[in-house]
Amino acid sequence: MIKVKEILDTSFILKNTNFKTVEEFLDVLNVKEDEIEILKEKTTAEINLKIKEHTSFETILDFLDAAKIAYMERKILCTLEK
Repeated sequence: MIKVKEILDTSFILKNTNFKTVEEFLDVLNVKEDEIEILKEKTTAEINLKIKEHTSFETILDFLDAAKIAYMERKILCTLEK
């Protein structure tokens, strides 16, 4: 399983939220777990409200989908650069 901090890097957080670090973002969501699947299971109206307040996304699932795409793009670029 991919760790949240691998997918949510600083550049993604800075570009897509009003936070400076992954830790700040997770603290506001009151999420201490470090696995994407756990975040999906914890999806609640409260988490989605916080996502709307602090990002340009409607839900945590939309946010995580965009983060996964950005993660894959970074991985592909790293592979192409080698």
